Amino acid sequence: MRDITTLAAENGLLSSMLLAPEMIAAVEATLTEGDFEDPARAKMFSLLVEMNRSGEHIRDQRLLLERLRASGLLDELGGPRQFLAEFIDHTEPANAASYAAQVRRNSVRRRMRTLANEFQSKAVADADPADLAGWLQAELGLLQSIASTDQHASTVAEACESLLQEIRHTAETGGSPGVLTGIDHIDGYYGGLLPSRLYVIAARPGVGKSSLAQQVGEAIAANNQGVLFISLEMSRQEIAARYLAKRCGINGKQLAAHAVSAADLQVIEKAAQDARSLPFLISEPNGRRATLAAICAEARVRKTTDGIAAIVVDYLQIIEPTHPRQTEYEKVTEATRAFKQLSRELGIPVVLLSQLNRQTEAGTKPRAPRLGDLRSSGSIEQDADGVLFLHELGRGSVRLMVPKMRGGERSEALLRFHGPSCTFSDAPIEDHDNFRAEFADYATDSF
Repeated sequence: MRDITTLAAENGLLSSMLLAPEMIAAVEATLTEGDFEDPARAKMFSLLVEMNRSGEHIRDQRLLLERLRASGLLDELGGPRQFLAEFIDHTEPANAASYAAQVRRNSVRRRMRTLANEFQSKAVADADPADLAGWLQAELGLLQSIASTDQHASTVAEACESLLQEIRHTAETGGSPGVLTGIDHIDGYYGGLLPSRLYVIAARPGVGKSSLAQQVGEAIAANNQGVLFISLEMSRQEIAARYLAKRCGINGKQLAAHAVSAADLQVIEKAAQDARSLPFLISEPNGRRATLAAICAEARVRKTTDGIAAIVVDYLQIIEPTHPRQTEYEKVTEATRAFKQLSRELGIPVVLLSQLNRQTEAGTKPRAPRLGDLRSSGSIEQDADGVLFLHELGRGSVRLMVPKMRGGERSEALLRFHGPSCTFSDAPIEDHDNFRAEFADYATDSF
């Protein structure tokens, strides 16, 4: 259908709904009252939806006119004669889906014009350009999601064919269904980080969750897949120091203090030169740019401009609240749901770092973390597709625990942590306390 005027589209849709009430449920899934420009027709749309939900006979003209009269809509629509002439007395075939699409397009255009006018007003006012750009990115992201015409339903046969195509592609390329992290246990046991999933890495302060997240991001980038690392805690210089410490074998503290020899400096300069080809993007937002909306907006932009394959957010509890009076619980709940939806929208994994509460340190000996220890909100456990815990065992040993993994089994592995370079490595199973040499051939990395 070619574009038609707003009034003609709204009249055509409402007339189609009256002629074919069985189409109302499908129309309701794509439109709301707010998509109509004319207030009376918007109210009529809601009334028809309400009548259809309650099982009332919409084709019964007497009933329909009485419901319109009782709601005050009949007069707004010009009275019974005008209503019947405009919506009932014709034999045009019902075309609800096409009219609904046109009403939606018209609604999106109005939103675009409103956004353009609001942006122009803000641009001429005394507003910070960076803040204004962040606001515009967030609004455009929302508008893009509203304007999307992607179908959300498919048959099981279509879903199976889609999965088979992905399996064939993986077999042909010899790759993995997910992005590889460089951690053998995660890559071998779960196929890496899978698209459209939210992963949470949680630990108490000082155990190394930021180091692990950065290491995972660098491993993904090393496979020429872009990564956006949102750092709300560390500066880019700290992140660079950790990166160079791993590459050069130099203590990260020396790099941070600029206490390096002339010989070390040459090695560092070579590593820094090599980093130019690494698609590892560091963002260190603050203030209004560290809000949930601004972070999600930046991620959408980076997905479009840089084709990022994964996002890392360090860390959940220090994201700026959306509203000044927002509680910690509300902030965390909003964030986990937003990042879950973002991962699905962009089709890439999102890795979200989180603190654990202090209960793991209660008593004389710190205990291993549990899902209930996730700090601030139960939504973390609920929204995450995968949860990874780091539990320090001492002497450089860290227990990697996976208490939740959608579509996979719970598991554990032992990692070694090298403090000077902030690097995790897979520890040989011989290092585990329960290892017995006679069972070495049957040992696994799940304890």
